[in-house]
Amino acid sequence: MNALFSFEKKAYHIVVIDSESMDYGKIMDEMTNASSKGFRKFAIHVISKTKSPQYLEKLRSVIQNNIAYTITVRHHNYSEEEVKKLLSMLKNIPHKVLEK
Repeated sequence: MNALFSFEKKAYHIVVIDSESMDYGKIMDEMTNASSKGFRKFAIHVISKTKSPQYLEKLRSVIQNNIAYTITVRHHNYSEEEVKKLLSMLKNIPHKVLEK
């Protein structure tokens, strides 16, 4: 598992599990909520079996409608154990886990 980049440590992290059935309005709502608290940087972690770069097609509107923010998108094809490691790495960093 890669470590967080230095600017990601100051970002608000959104973990999207099972992106194929995700309502992307939830991501938009979470970004709006976090930006009202002063966040301008976001790291979106997509955990899905969808192959790279197909997951980006699903995130297109999120990226296009939020060009005022710094957005990092990371795709993870993680097992359940690796997801737990990612979440433990984020435990002291502002984040939200979004599932179906």
